[in-house]
Amino acid sequence: MKYIDRDKIFESTLGVDENEVILGNEVAPDIFEADLKLTKWGHEDFLSFALEGVNGKPALFNEKVILVNDKLDIELYKEDTNHFKWIWVLKNKPDTNVLTLKLTGWENFNFWYQDQLTQKEVNEGCERPPDVVGSYAVYHKNKKDNQYKTGKAWHIYRPKFIDAANNWEWGVLKIKDGIYTVTVSQEFLDSAVYPIRVNDNFGETSIGGSSFTLDFLFGRFTAFDSGHVTSMRFYVENTSSSPRSLEIGYYKYKVPLWNIGDHVAHGTSGLTPPFSQGWATADVVGYITNGDQYWLGRHEYLAQWPRFLHL
Repeated sequence: MKYIDRDKIFESTLGVDENEVILGNEVAPDIFEADLKLTKWGHEDFLSFALEGVNGKPALFNEKVILVNDKLDIELYKEDTNHFKWIWVLKNKPDTNVLTLKLTGWENFNFWYQDQLTQKEVNEGCERPPDVVGSYAVYHKNKKDNQYKTGKAWHIYRPKFIDAANNWEWGVLKIKDGIYTVTVSQEFLDSAVYPIRVNDNFGETSIGGSSFTLDFLFGRFTAFDSGHVTSMRFYVENTSSSPRSLEIGYYKYKVPLWNIGDHVAHGTSGLTPPFSQGWATADVVGYITNGDQYWLGRHEYLAQWPRFLHL
């Protein structure tokens, strides 16, 4: 963590591309404010989270930026390469059960809510970690492919409220029209042993948080443009110890799931040990039509083997 005194900000990085993270308000640098700015793709885009009206003199302790306030403290720090933490420390019972941040730069992104899986999806082999349920996947509205990969910029995980006696409750995260809120039940606040720590987690990864076992088709998408398809890129975990080929393609959408409809195109990507997980690409040549829906998945005649694919 690097502190720049003249600007009253701290600098860090996030992700394997080391996109810059700025703590503090660059626009009003006279005093340090509770402001977290995530940049992406070499500063082409950014998303800022600000707790309005909370400022003061920060302290740097064990690579954590700590801002002490009368009713709450804020801790900001890099957890690992791909995750940055915003910790709220509620010293006493707050006046409201809703925590609020104001977003800047949000207009360029879609915030896709990750709901709980249905029992049918679970039965079909889908997996979604608890902190991904109720989270948001953040995608750029226009940028994708090449250096932008899937267009996914960040993942904002579901926060957890934990009191001093280690009692906890999941927060309800909502992001809409530039406002970020986390709500907890009033019952939890009334019975909690203070202080309460609220764990907000911002991750940078183009890998989806949910996964599917690839015994059949694994997803549906709607084309938002017409054009030629030349390849399909996906993230896969391979649990096999032998070389394998993963054949995937896309198909005209029909229901029920096993009625895949008209075949459009497919291609093959080889996976060679010690390959365990990572990005793979299959050459897929075809055409998609704006507004049409397609199944996206593995070719149905390929022999089954244990593996997971992240969307």
